[in-house]
Amino acid sequence: MPLLPKGTTISSLIIEEDKSFQVTLDIPTPSDVPRLWVSFEESGLFESFDINTVSLQDMPQTITLNLRFAEDKMFDGDMIE
Repeated sequence: MPLLPKGTTISSLIIEEDKSFQVTLDIPTPSDVPRLWVSFEESGLFESFDINTVSLQDMPQTITLNLRFAEDKMFDGDMIE
């Protein structure tokens, strides 16, 4: 299962020194937001996952996520498969 719903684009990515990052996503429909949440939660890649407000209007969504990689998924700054 891909992390991002089909049609989602990344409009901004900010990576911090503490292995956290902020990403702004443009998501096609509001129903894709719960799919995104579940895919990030189930991936096990992140120890924290915070989403900003989401509109309930039936239109494309722009959301900002604050994430931090799980320590056991990192090795010298690179992802472990």
